[in-house]
Formats: sequence, C-alpha cells, structure tokens
Amino acid sequence: MRSPTRSVLLADCWVLGLSLALLWPQRLAGYGLGHDMVFTPHQPLTRQSFGLGSVAPRAVPLDALVALASRLVDGAVLGRVVLLVPLLLAGSGCLRLLRPRSLPGLLAVAGFAVWNPFVVERLALGQWALLWAYGALPWLVRAAGRYADAGLGRRPGKPRKPGTEPDRGGEPERAEPDRTEPGGASLDPRRLACDRWLQLAALLCWLACCAITPTGALIGAGVAVVVAGSRRLSRLLPVLAAAVLVQLPWLVPALTSPAGTTSDPRGVAAFAARAERPGGAVASLLGLGGIWNSDVTPASRAGLLGYLGTVAVLAALVAGLPVLRAGLGERLTRRLVLLGLAGLVLAAVGSLPGAAAGLRWAVRELPGAGLLRDGQKWLMPFVLLAVLSTGAAVDRLADRLAARLPGWPAVLGVLALPLVLLPDAPAVLRPPLTPVRYPAAWQQVADRVRGTRQAVLVLPFGSYRSFGWAPGRTVLDPAPRWLPAETVVEDRLVVSGLTLGGEDPAAGRVAALLAGRPGPVALAEGLAGQGIGWVVRETDTPGPALPDLRGLQPVLTGGAVQLYRVPGPVAAVAQPAGRRWAVLGLDLLVAALVLAAFGLKSASATQRLLHSPVTSG
Repeated sequence: MRSPTRSVLLADCWVLGLSLALLWPQRLAGYGLGHDMVFTPHQPLTRQSFGLGSVAPRAVPLDALVALASRLVDGAVLGRVVLLVPLLLAGSGCLRLLRPRSLPGLLAVAGFAVWNPFVVERLALGQWALLWAYGALPWLVRAAGRYADAGLGRRPGKPRKPGTEPDRGGEPERAEPDRTEPGGASLDPRRLACDRWLQLAALLCWLACCAITPTGALIGAGVAVVVAGSRRLSRLLPVLAAAVLVQLPWLVPALTSPAGTTSDPRGVAAFAARAERPGGAVASLLGLGGIWNSDVTPASRAGLLGYLGTVAVLAALVAGLPVLRAGLGERLTRRLVLLGLAGLVLAAVGSLPGAAAGLRWAVRELPGAGLLRDGQKWLMPFVLLAVLSTGAAVDRLADRLAARLPGWPAVLGVLALPLVLLPDAPAVLRPPLTPVRYPAAWQQVADRVRGTRQAVLVLPFGSYRSFGWAPGRTVLDPAPRWLPAETVVEDRLVVSGLTLGGEDPAAGRVAALLAGRPGPVALAEGLAGQGIGWVVRETDTPGPALPDLRGLQPVLTGGAVQLYRVPGPVAAVAQPAGRRWAVLGLDLLVAALVLAAFGLKSASATQRLLHSPVTSG
C-alpha cells in the first residue's frame, strides 16, 4: 500500500489550515446558532425527527442523526465536528481524485476545494448539512469510477497495457476487459465479484453521506448514476438500487405526509440565484457564487474581485480540462463536464425569464419540485469540476515553468490566490459561526414538557428569530431542536418582505386561529381542539403580535422563554400506525445496509493495510 508523499501531506495540512481559518469563531465556548444552523445541548429524538409529523420532511434524516449523535456527545462538540469534517473531506477527496504531480497543483486543488464562494456562502447560511454532500462528492466520484472498472473485471489501480487509455475512475474504452493477473494468470471470477461488491459498498457509504438532506441525496444519486452508468443493465441496476435506497428516509415520509407536496411559486423568484454585481446571475454562478441571500454574500463579490473570480474559473476550465482528460480519462472527464453543466443550468433556471416561468409552473403543480427553488445549491457538481480544473491547470503551468523559475514563487502564489480572490470570507462567517450561550430558561422549559404527548405551540408565530443574546444574526427558531415534544411553528417564510405560503396543515390551522384575534377563552379552546396542550413564548425577539394569553395557565414566566399550559381537556390527534411502522422500518433497513457496507469496506481496508508492503514516495 503506497504511503502518502510529503507533498500530499503538505496539501492535507493546507486543507486543515484553511478549514480552521474559516471556522475560527468556533474556538469560543457555546453552541452553534446562525441562520439555518441550530445546535442544542441534546437535541431530542421526536416523531418529527423521522418525518412523522405534519411538517414537510426537509430536515430528514438530518434531525434524527443529530439527535442520536447528541445523546453521545454534547451539541457544542458535535457542532464543531460536523462543520469541520465536510471541509476536510472536500479538500482531501479532490486531492486524491485528481492526484496532481506538482506541489503547486496539489495546493491549488486543496485551497480552492475549501476556500471558494460556494462553501463560504452556504456555511454562512448555516447549511452545513448540504456541505456534507459537497465533501462526499469527490469520494463518490472516485467510488463510482472504481465500481465501473470492477464491473468490467479490471482491478482498480492495475497497470494498463501500453497504448490503452489512462483512466483514474472512468470506464475503460477497451472492447474486452483485462481479466488477468500481472503475470498472465486468469483472475478468479470470485475475486472479481468480491471486488465489485466492495466498490458498491464504498459507493453506498458515500451516497449515505450525501443523503442526510434531500437535496444532497438527489445530487449524490445523479452523480453516482452518471459516473458509474453503463449500457449493461446488470452493472447499472445495483447503482440505481443504492441511489434509490438512500432516498427512502425522506422520500417515504414526504409521500405519506399530510403536508402539502407543492410549494408557493413565488418562492422561485425569492430563492433564485442572485447577481452579486453587474453582469447578471449567470456570471455570478460561473464565479461559484450567486446565493439568493445577500446577507451571507462576501462584500468582495460585488466588485473587481468578483469579476476576477469568474475569470479565474473560466480560465481554469479552459486550461485544465485537457489535463483532466489525460489524467482522469476521457469518459470520466466527459461525465464530470456533463454533470457540471447540468448543475449550472439547474442553478440558473430560476434567474432566466422564460425558464423561471416554467419552474414556477413546476413548483405549483408538481410534487417535490419545490426542491428546485433554491437554485444555487444545485451548482455543486460545477463547483467540483471547477476545483479539479483549477488544480489541473496549475499543475500544467507548474510543469511548464519548472525549468525556468524556482518552485517557491509558484507555491506562494498558489497559497495566496484563493485568499486574494475572497479575502473577506472569515469576516462574513464571523457573526453566524460565533457560538452562543442559551439562557437557562430553555432547559427549564424542555424539562417541563418532557414526556408529554401533546403538541407545543411556539410564539411569536414566525419562523425566524433575532435574539439579543445571539447578536448580529437572524436564526431559525431553535424550539423544535430544544423541546422533547412535537412543536407547531410557523412554516411560512418571509423573504425580502414577501410572505410565502406554508405546507404544514397544523401550522396553517394555528395561523387561521390567530388571524381571527381570538379572546382568552376562544384561544384556549381553539388550541385544545387542535391537540395543543402547551404554549411557549420566546420573549427576547421581534415577531408578529401575540394573542391574549390570559386564558392559559402560567407554568414558567419571567425568563427568556415562558411556558403556559392549555387548560381543560386537549383533543388527541390521531396518528396512522401504518405510516409510523413503514417509515421506521425502512429507516432501520437503510441504516442496517449502510452500516453493513461501512463494515465491509472497513474490514477490506484493514486487511489490505495489514498484508500490503509499505513503500516510500
């Protein structure tokens, strides 16, 4: 087994250094709370964690995974780990997928994999789970390419015969597979089958990493099928089965949920990719930016550096693609380009007048099309292509300059380039990534409602909060990840003053009740009739006007979070047992298969490590 070279280790250290620089605010004590990121001491495991409530399963299976992990590790530690790991995966994965020959090429791919507008903007928005899909993507491409090779009977990494196409993951162009050992002996068919199953196990593990959010699951499935795709059905079906399998934890709850399956078409314009500077949204997307929320966009993206970033990406694609073709193989490069262009088109659809109209129709009429509203997140395969092309272009340039210039100027230039093009990345990440300390009242309220079977209404009835003890940021309501009970929160989003329609029928009924401005008695009776037995009021945050709570029984008052009991009998909300067992049964099946695949791959790696000689270089 070949040990990493000194250059690769230096590049890995560069990945770690840049990751720590971006996450530097996390050195402070407290819990992560910024925009869509919410970490609490011990997130409860509730029905909603599995998508069994009335809320659309947008955070499934993410919430269940975080809840299970936080039973073993405090949320403060867990939050730091899950932010760091995807950045390390992205950098190290791109290094090992591309494998540049020069130190500048290694440092270039390592730097741009971590320090680019897509990563920074999504991290600032608190969408760390989507970055897990980004971090897993190069490893998924690698595993899918190896599976394609294993399916043809060629052991991955086996030397090719003179004149054949060099390939690092793509399907070879030969008519007949090489089914011989290096010495000429026939390769055991059982060994071929075993190798194929091992590569499929690795593929399933990386697909599972992508699938902690629905968007990541779909992107991972598309990448796996395209890269490992084949005209032979016997090789394509296992990949399709693995890709479908990891969708089940969110897909089944979505299909059986009482929540609406279509979305407000006005969200297409609200969440469309945004032009960060004059030149249009497509130019910003080509520079790997263009997120819809201007609050998380680095200020440097609006000026000259933004234009230079786009030029740098285009130049890298032009200069790097021929090198990628020679290093990764014609087939794999072609498929990566296809995936990158598809991602770019999906990202731009909501920003183009004619295409946006079609997307609005799809969001209004087609179930699940609301996932396409936030277009910029679909840019992920294009970002991977741009990062690999950058490393390949720098590798090519370093080869040409090696005889004329000493190596250290090129190394220093490559180290500085991502920092120069995006110098204010740490500044835009500082407010949302700075940890907070929750007021003690949060834990007191959580302890009081523990064990209840009645729903909890959270007021003010708005989806986002702005707390005085969490300055400088707007945050998703932390109550669903604090309270060990089913919570009813507002799911209608307000974007640039526009209120988009919600999908949760329970939240819709509460909104209708509050809109009628009920008196104290009418409010208590209305909540009880909807199965709501508790009301939590968060005090230190703006929001819609509160109803008259005098008809409720105060339980905990005077703190940052107040708790009220709804008096009288509370209606029991029926929960279909069939849906519960179907969802939980499929979750267990998927978890068992993923764990088995991980165990199989780990055992194989351990066996190779123990029985293979270690060589230097």
